[in-house]
Amino acid sequence: MEVSSARSRGGTAITHVTAPDEFRLIADSAPVPMWLTGLDRVRRFVNRAYVDFLGLSYEEARAFDWRTILHPDDHDRIVAQSIAGEASLKPFTLEARYRRGDGEWRWMHSVSQPSFDAEGAHNGFIGVVFDLTEAREAERHLRETEERLRLATESAGIGTWEWDLPRLTGNWSAQAQRILGMDRGDDVPLAERMEAIVAEDREGVLAHIGERVREGGDLDMEYRVQRPDGEIRWVASRGIVLRNAEGRMVRALGTVRDITERRRAQERLEELNRTLESAVAERTRERNAMWRLSRDLLLVLDTRLRIVSINPIVAELTGYSADEVTGRPFTRFLHPNDQVALAEAIHRGRRERISEVEARVITRDGELRQFVWSASPEGGQAYVSGRDVTEERDRLRELLDAQEALRQAQKLEAIGQLTGGVAHDFNNLLSPIIGGLDILRRRGVGGEREQRLIDGALQSAERAKVLVQRLLAFARRQPLQVRAIELAPLLDGLRGLLASTLGPRVELRIETEPGLAAVMADSNQLEMAILNLAVNARDAMPQGGRLAVEARNATSEEGARFVELSVGDDGVGMDDETLARAIEPFFSNKGVGKGTGLGLSMVEGLTAQLGGSLRIASRPGEGTTVTLALPAAAVRPAARAEPGAAPPESSARGRILLVDDEPLVRLGTAETLREEGFEVDEADDGDAAIALAAGNAYACVITDYLMPGLNGVELARRLREQWPGLPILLLSGYADPEAFSELPYLTKPCFAADLLQAIAGLSATLPVRDDCGASASST
Repeated sequence: MEVSSARSRGGTAITHVTAPDEFRLIADSAPVPMWLTGLDRVRRFVNRAYVDFLGLSYEEARAFDWRTILHPDDHDRIVAQSIAGEASLKPFTLEARYRRGDGEWRWMHSVSQPSFDAEGAHNGFIGVVFDLTEAREAERHLRETEERLRLATESAGIGTWEWDLPRLTGNWSAQAQRILGMDRGDDVPLAERMEAIVAEDREGVLAHIGERVREGGDLDMEYRVQRPDGEIRWVASRGIVLRNAEGRMVRALGTVRDITERRRAQERLEELNRTLESAVAERTRERNAMWRLSRDLLLVLDTRLRIVSINPIVAELTGYSADEVTGRPFTRFLHPNDQVALAEAIHRGRRERISEVEARVITRDGELRQFVWSASPEGGQAYVSGRDVTEERDRLRELLDAQEALRQAQKLEAIGQLTGGVAHDFNNLLSPIIGGLDILRRRGVGGEREQRLIDGALQSAERAKVLVQRLLAFARRQPLQVRAIELAPLLDGLRGLLASTLGPRVELRIETEPGLAAVMADSNQLEMAILNLAVNARDAMPQGGRLAVEARNATSEEGARFVELSVGDDGVGMDDETLARAIEPFFSNKGVGKGTGLGLSMVEGLTAQLGGSLRIASRPGEGTTVTLALPAAAVRPAARAEPGAAPPESSARGRILLVDDEPLVRLGTAETLREEGFEVDEADDGDAAIALAAGNAYACVITDYLMPGLNGVELARRLREQWPGLPILLLSGYADPEAFSELPYLTKPCFAADLLQAIAGLSATLPVRDDCGASASST
């Protein structure tokens, strides 16, 4: 059956139909139902897709009355439209729901046109049907999704805008500016943005906005804009108009997104529909155009899955030309892990239709692209199509990664808050313990045995104090205290903690170069950094191994002295891609639930804050070494007093006002001061302290930071408003260092030696305030 075109005497297109075998072969290969009828409206021919849709035999399908499977709600309308269309002797379309052979209702779009014999006499109709069910469902789902996500975030590729209607200006987000090609986004006149709308669309947009502003309702617009570089882009803008208390429209909020590709796809679909509608008349040209212009990969495979033919898009999608792949096994271009599953699916595809099978393609340059495959049988061959969904999958993974990163950040913040609170409470419990033991030690209470017990208790209390400082450092509640530090004793003190952290299967080695320079760092933060690196190394050695912690002197090319502190393992190592992302926040290759991805980024941040640098050397199978370059200290660190050491001698004595809301902490500190010859007045909050200060002369004030009512800094400001020269010392183990940078500060819990040294440092001679507010010198 051959189809060709001619012109009648009136100029009307005439379609001739002959050569049934050739037409049948072409029509049966089409994926959409097609038919031919005579003037008696009896089907003279139906194709394979038509038969499959009805689920009948060929002869039954020809004799079948299509009106019996119309949806009841569509029946009368469609029958009437069909009669009118046939009577017009012009092409006409119908759209309605039909019941498929399996009982499912499907939305179908049919296109019919009259056919004529060689003399131009009308002899019947030719028709083709397209299944719109998925498109309809997609449109419904799209509308629901757009409504739910009208204020979608920048990360979803959707920009936002806000209009000030009385001022006729607007603000556009950074993503919106990128979409629209704007060079600025704040206080932009609305008239300026209206000018960017393509002239053919501008009037409709303005009318829509005006109607919504006057009558209310949501804004919902699609139009074209011309970017500054001349490019025309389609955008979809949706929003709401807000009223003030008086009912006046004052603001509009909404989103904008680039729908150029969707519009282009829509245009391609419309073009495809037009092409299919003319398929009967121009079968060869239409088939070639579809083959050439399709954005999906289309292949014909033989029984051995060799590529018989492939459309030209293969070059764009894979980098191979059609000639390079024709005749070669299709599986040759698939990822090895996907070859068997897809091959089995396509073998089935030579007998039945298969769809939505995923398999990855390896492009010429080695890139993996994710495809979704479908296949249909024809003449013992498989007609295969593949849709590239790589970007779609990437966006989904990015969304899932962002959600996981948010959960990890929230979890880490919760742990930090809990840790900081527990450490603060523990500090308050530890302070009177250390204070009381310190007093007993200095008084020489008991005999030699009792003093040994007191010494042991003080050493344990000192270790507990260090533990609390580490907890506060983890919770980011401990001020960064940079000072000269000897690395050798610091590493030696960490040996036990590192050994217990690494476990028995990891051999620990710590080496420091003789004459190692001191470094400028915060000891607590540096210990946390070393511990983080050790945990990473342990996780990289699941079967056990060796961990080396080494410190050595070094000099830069400019002559600056620094110390290199390295932590190296012989674990699995990292490839170049992983190494490049190693210090990114929230990046982890340990698997879900096994790491926050913050360890290395925290170490890198600390190193940079200290004025140093970090480098990582790693190779797969050879382990990883992380090296911190820390600036050398100009002087050696001062020797630290042992727990319970005698306080420094000082002739400075006087009356001190002690402020702390914790009774036991206040009692221990007061007794320590009285032991050293100071007179002490106690207050449990800021208001009580101010009342005492108004009627007494004090050499200095010692106050806690966190208290009900006035905190320590606020109390100090109030006191200095009345007595500007009054020395004040802040005691706390839980604070923001920026909040009290104006005051001398001592970390709780502390020993008598530390406290007296801090008091002595307030002034060479303590100023004593008389009752009238004046100050005099007292030694």
